[in-house]
Amino acid sequence: LKKLELSVKENEKFIELCKKNDLIPMTTCFAKGDIKTLKDLGYPSIKVASYDCPSYPMIEELANNFEELVISTGASFNDEIQTTAKLLNSKNKDFTFLHATTIYPTPLNLVNMNRMNFLKKFTSSVGYSDHTNAIETGVFATLLAIYCGASFIERHYTILDRNETRDGKVSITPDQLQFISDFSFKEKDEQLTIIKNLHPNLDR
Repeated sequence: LKKLELSVKENEKFIELCKKNDLIPMTTCFAKGDIKTLKDLGYPSIKVASYDCPSYPMIEELANNFEELVISTGASFNDEIQTTAKLLNSKNKDFTFLHATTIYPTPLNLVNMNRMNFLKKFTSSVGYSDHTNAIETGVFATLLAIYCGASFIERHYTILDRNETRDGKVSITPDQLQFISDFSFKEKDEQLTIIKNLHPNLDR
């Protein structure tokens, strides 16, 4: 995946575009050696992949350098999540745990949205990293996560034709992103109506 890594100049351009559009830039840190570079670039928040949730030395160094951490937990054991939470809480660090199922794409019957309730034992800020098939099941799982209290949503995103990108099946389009955004501002009862219309057999 090295060829997919952004250069320093590409990161600078990304951060500039985010700020220009009143967005908070964020990127994923995969190695301790990148922490100083990412901090110097000006990222206020950082994402941690689920395989690095138990990378405690890196987590600690990230906590010392960034305002907020968003940590995926899809490939982590319960005790690893607990240890990471204890480390971050000892530093009074703001952090979010993301529930995820590390299957690409994720079948709806394996979403296990109740997992967010477990994560709420460790932090008040929980979210969902959605890898469901955006072509076949749309944004249903994302909407369900928001209804269930997710304060963060992570989704792959593309402006290309889905055949032109390796993660096209799990990537949402601009129209789908707009739908998610509009949904997030609706009242709970209206959200539930939309969810049930999309999945009439939800109660089963």
